[in-house]
Amino acid sequence: MVAPSVEYDSNPKNLQINWLALSADAPGGLPLLQYKVQFKTDLGLFMETESCDGSNALTIDNLRCTVPLLELLDEPFKLQ
Repeated sequence: MVAPSVEYDSNPKNLQINWLALSADAPGGLPLLQYKVQFKTDLGLFMETESCDGSNALTIDNLRCTVPLLELLDEPFKLQ
């Protein structure tokens, strides 16, 4: 697995998270229905955000999502 890349979106108040598609040759040959995109909280737990829905068809097709920085600065993430 390759770690996603994170960069500022064209709006510097947002982060864009990009990742690579899983190989079509993956064992089982089942279709990809969603990605699980999680962020580490200040308590060390991993949680999804409201703005980065890995089951959204557009997110799956584009291999990226955009998260407002304010969402990560607030509870439960408290990004510093």
